[in-house]
Amino acid sequence: MALLNPALTLSAGRLVVAGLLFLVQLYVNRAVRRVIRLQTFDARRERLAMVTVKIIFVLANIPLALFIVESIISPRSLLLYNPPPGAEWISKPLAYVFFIWNVGSILFALLAPLTMAVFAAVQVFRRKRKAGDAGESSEFDLSRRRFVRMALMAAAAMPFAVSLYGAVAARSRRVLERVTIPIRELPPQLDGLTIVQMSDIHSGVFMTESQMSGYVAMANELKPDIVALTGDFVASSSRDVAPFMRAISKLTARIGVFGWLGNHDMYSQSERLLECEFDEAAFKLLRN
Repeated sequence: MALLNPALTLSAGRLVVAGLLFLVQLYVNRAVRRVIRLQTFDARRERLAMVTVKIIFVLANIPLALFIVESIISPRSLLLYNPPPGAEWISKPLAYVFFIWNVGSILFALLAPLTMAVFAAVQVFRRKRKAGDAGESSEFDLSRRRFVRMALMAAAAMPFAVSLYGAVAARSRRVLERVTIPIRELPPQLDGLTIVQMSDIHSGVFMTESQMSGYVAMANELKPDIVALTGDFVASSSRDVAPFMRAISKLTARIGVFGWLGNHDMYSQSERLLECEFDEAAFKLLRN
C-alpha cells in the first residue's frame, strides 16, 4: 500500500483548518453587520460602521491569506506560528493579530447564538407586555431599547476583548504558586525538599529569550533543591532550541535540573538536539 505524501497531507490539513476558520469569519462578519443594523444609526453612520467592519476584517485576515498561500507553496508545519528564518520581525505581529482575532471570532461564533436567543426572548416578552404597558412613558421605552442595543454591541465586542486580554495582558503576568505536598512516611532527609516546576515554555514567536530569562531568574531566587522542566520546551521548530537553552541553562538547583520532553518537542523533531544541549548544560533529560 502506497504511503501518503507527507507534504500533501500537511498541505491538506492546513487547508482544512483554513477553510474552517474562513467559515467562522463569514459567520462573524454577517453577525456583526446584523448587530450594526439593529443600532439607531443614521444612514451615514451606518455606512461608516459597515466600511470600518470591512476594513477590520480584511486587515485581520491577512495572516489567514498568507497561511493559505504557504499551505499551497511550502507548508512547514500544521501550526500557524512557524515563521521562516529571518521573518520573525513581521511574522510575530501578524501572528498576534491572527490569534487574537481568530480566538475572538471562535468565541463570538459560540456565544452569539445564545446572545441573539436571549435578545429574541426579551423582544417576545416585551411584545406580550406591550398591551398592559400602554401607560408607560415613551422616554423609558426609548431608554430600554437603547440599553438592549448597547448590550448587543457589548456582547459582540466581549469575545475579542477577552482574546486580546489573554494574548497581551494575562500572558505577561508572572505568577508564582507555592504548594506544600504532604507525603506519608516520607524519609526525614527529604522533609522540606523544594521542587520548582516550569512547564510548557514553548520557546518561539510568543516566548522570547528575554522572557524565558525572566522566569529563570524567578526560579533561581527560590533556591530550589530540584528544578523540573515538564515538556514542550519549543513551540514548533528546532531552531527555537538555541534561545531556550541559552536562557534555561542559567537555572541552578542543589540536586539538579531534570527535564521531560513534550509533544511539541517531538513533532518539531527537536529530541536529539535537546538531548545534546541538556548534556552540555549538565541537566538530566529523562526518557521513557
